[in-house]
Amino acid sequence: MDLIAGICVTCILLLLPPMLCFGIVGPMVVSLMSSQLETVGKTAGTVYFTSTFGGIAATFFLGLYFIPVAGLRWCATVTGLALAALPVVYIAKRAFGGSDVAGIGDAGSKDFGGNRGPGSSDPGYSCRHR
Repeated sequence: MDLIAGICVTCILLLLPPMLCFGIVGPMVVSLMSSQLETVGKTAGTVYFTSTFGGIAATFFLGLYFIPVAGLRWCATVTGLALAALPVVYIAKRAFGGSDVAGIGDAGSKDFGGNRGPGSSDPGYSCRHR
């Protein structure tokens, strides 16, 4: 395998799994935070605004302050440890602290009006957009 092909394969193998996992986070957070169908849009906007704002702030903070002061190795290590610690804390809270983690609650119990339809007894059912 030549150099360019090896670089491409290595990048795909090393970067694809974390990129997929980071891509899953936003929709999962929206799903966990949405309690009603009517609030999904507002929740998604809030989640993606917070994500974008945090990414921009972290970029400037790390790039202009922390990396010049502490060095790249220390910043990468702290970021990696923080990203690894978050799921551990979440799992520990779920296992030992009950089902309600940070106000999220049980995400699997949401009813987004799935029983609505032409045969439903819901008087508010309508085929047109409200």
